Amino acid sequence: MASSYAPTNRRREPPVSSIVCNPATQRWTELPPRPRPNTCRYYQQFHLAFDPAVPSHFHVFDFESTDDVDITGVSIYSSRTGAWSQRDTGLVDKVWLTNRSVLVGGMLHVVGNLLYPDDSNNWEDKTVLVAVDMEGKVWKTISVPRGQSYGTVGCSQWCLHHAAISPAPLTVGDDDDEDTLCMAEEVAIWRLENYDTQQWALKQSFRVDKVLNLNEVEYRMVGFHPDRDTFFFVSKGIFEGEAWDAASLLTWDMRHRQLSSVLHLEKSSVGPYLPYVPLFSSEPLADAGGH
Repeated sequence: MASSYAPTNRRREPPVSSIVCNPATQRWTELPPRPRPNTCRYYQQFHLAFDPAVPSHFHVFDFESTDDVDITGVSIYSSRTGAWSQRDTGLVDKVWLTNRSVLVGGMLHVVGNLLYPDDSNNWEDKTVLVAVDMEGKVWKTISVPRGQSYGTVGCSQWCLHHAAISPAPLTVGDDDDEDTLCMAEEVAIWRLENYDTQQWALKQSFRVDKVLNLNEVEYRMVGFHPDRDTFFFVSKGIFEGEAWDAASLLTWDMRHRQLSSVLHLEKSSVGPYLPYVPLFSSEPLADAGGH
């Protein structure tokens, strides 16, 4: 899956230290303090961006926001310079960002919620991707197909992908009735065909209630395999007649439309579950001084 490093926070009162770690090699880099701390009470999240072709260098994004959800700017750490830079936002819309993001084409894409007033002057929302380049100079808002939730975003076979629960079943079987359709949930997987026109193509959809018994399991979408037509999610409950106390990582093979179990997770395992590809290179995480 998709990330070689994971940014974490070591919280102490005071101060707060930010660390980027490669779990495969157990090497880490402690980031310097941000030039302008984020004072928003509701908004404290980091997004890691790196190119797998140059795994020793990375960027960390810390979006700044006011309490009323306006994104005011972003602080970006570069491992090449060993320093933070600060940019004002290039967005004019009100957007609430989630913690799901992916780097594609030199742009960090973050799943967000676009807030806009409807005809009755009430606020409605719409899922979008907020894209920003590594210098914070270029900002874009990309619409995504409608879903019941924020969904998840990823990069597979060099293309941007998005998965979400469809607002209604896309397929209805002969054995469906009113009761089964009430329980029906269908995951729709989309691929961005044209970045400039923001044209999405439905790659595949599958009825989760047909694959898993939703009366007996809970599930959460995780992400995409970077090279294969495989989608990952975590399920807790019953699979193939076996009851699980702990959650399990499952894969959905889009080509063969087959569900498989990868591994059982530890008991009391909770999300978020993040895509990860181990990097076993002996090359350390490079900072500005090459250390």
